[in-house]
Amino acid sequence: MNITSIEELKAYMEEHVIGRDEAVEITGQTKTTFSNAVNLGYVPVFYRNQRCTLYLREEIEAYTEQKRKRAENRRKAHDMSHSEDV
Repeated sequence: MNITSIEELKAYMEEHVIGRDEAVEITGQTKTTFSNAVNLGYVPVFYRNQRCTLYLREEIEAYTEQKRKRAENRRKAHDMSHSEDV
Protein backbone atom coordinates (compact mmCIF):
# COMPACT_ATOMS: atom_id res chain seq x y z
CA MET A 1 0.00 0.00 0.00
CA ASN A 2 1.41 3.33 -1.05
CA ILE A 3 -0.83 6.24 -0.16
CA THR A 4 0.31 9.45 -1.79
CA SER A 5 -2.52 11.89 -1.12
CA ILE A 6 -5.09 12.87 1.48
CA GLU A 7 -7.83 11.67 -0.87
CA GLU A 8 -6.23 8.20 -1.07
CA LEU A 9 -5.89 8.11 2.71
CA LYS A 10 -9.55 9.04 3.16
CA ALA A 11 -10.61 6.39 0.65
CA TYR A 12 -8.50 3.76 2.43
CA MET A 13 -9.88 4.70 5.83
CA GLU A 14 -13.50 4.71 4.61
CA GLU A 15 -13.04 1.16 3.31
CA HIS A 16 -10.81 -0.38 5.97
CA VAL A 17 -11.04 1.54 9.27
CA ILE A 18 -14.06 1.23 11.57
CA GLY A 19 -15.13 2.41 15.00
CA ARG A 20 -16.47 0.44 17.94
CA ASP A 21 -20.13 0.59 16.95
CA GLU A 22 -19.48 -0.98 13.56
CA ALA A 23 -17.07 -3.51 15.07
CA VAL A 24 -19.71 -4.52 17.62
CA GLU A 25 -22.23 -4.92 14.82
CA ILE A 26 -19.84 -7.16 12.83
CA THR A 27 -18.96 -9.37 15.80
CA GLY A 28 -22.49 -9.61 17.12
CA GLN A 29 -21.22 -8.92 20.64
CA THR A 30 -22.46 -6.44 23.19
CA LYS A 31 -20.35 -3.31 23.66
CA THR A 32 -19.25 -4.61 27.07
CA THR A 33 -18.21 -8.03 25.73
CA PHE A 34 -16.39 -6.43 22.81
CA SER A 35 -14.58 -4.00 25.15
CA ASN A 36 -13.52 -6.93 27.33
CA ALA A 37 -12.14 -8.74 24.27
CA VAL A 38 -10.17 -5.60 23.34
CA ASN A 39 -8.83 -5.19 26.88
CA LEU A 40 -7.79 -8.86 26.98
CA GLY A 41 -5.92 -8.46 23.69
CA TYR A 42 -8.21 -10.70 21.61
CA VAL A 43 -9.09 -7.82 19.30
CA PRO A 44 -6.26 -5.78 17.80
CA VAL A 45 -6.55 -1.99 17.98
CA PHE A 46 -5.48 -0.07 14.86
CA TYR A 47 -5.38 3.35 16.53
CA ARG A 48 -6.27 4.70 19.95
CA ASN A 49 -6.19 8.12 21.56
CA GLN A 50 -8.10 9.66 24.46
CA ARG A 51 -11.25 10.20 22.39
CA CYS A 52 -11.55 7.24 20.04
CA THR A 53 -10.42 3.74 19.20
CA LEU A 54 -10.30 2.48 15.64
CA TYR A 55 -10.06 -1.04 14.21
CA LEU A 56 -9.21 -2.53 10.84
CA ARG A 57 -12.28 -4.12 9.28
CA GLU A 58 -10.23 -7.12 8.10
CA GLU A 59 -8.96 -7.82 11.62
CA ILE A 60 -12.47 -7.57 13.09
CA GLU A 61 -13.79 -9.93 10.42
CA ALA A 62 -10.93 -12.38 11.15
CA TYR A 63 -11.65 -12.19 14.89
CA THR A 64 -15.34 -12.83 14.20
CA GLU A 65 -14.50 -15.89 12.09
CA GLN A 66 -12.17 -17.24 14.80
CA LYS A 67 -14.90 -16.70 17.37
CA ARG A 68 -17.40 -18.55 15.15
CA LYS A 69 -15.00 -21.51 14.64
CA ARG A 70 -14.32 -21.77 18.40
CA ALA A 71 -18.06 -21.83 19.10
CA GLU A 72 -18.59 -24.47 16.42
CA ASN A 73 -15.79 -26.65 17.85
CA ARG A 74 -17.26 -26.33 21.36
CA ARG A 75 -20.67 -27.32 20.01
CA LYS A 76 -19.21 -30.37 18.24
CA ALA A 77 -17.31 -31.43 21.36
CA HIS A 78 -20.46 -30.98 23.44
CA ASP A 79 -22.54 -33.00 20.98
CA MET A 80 -19.94 -35.80 20.93
CA SER A 81 -19.79 -36.00 24.72
CA HIS A 82 -23.56 -36.29 24.92
CA SER A 83 -23.84 -38.85 22.12
CA GLU A 84 -21.73 -41.22 24.24
CA ASP A 85 -24.39 -41.05 26.96
CA VAL A 86 -27.05 -42.60 24.70
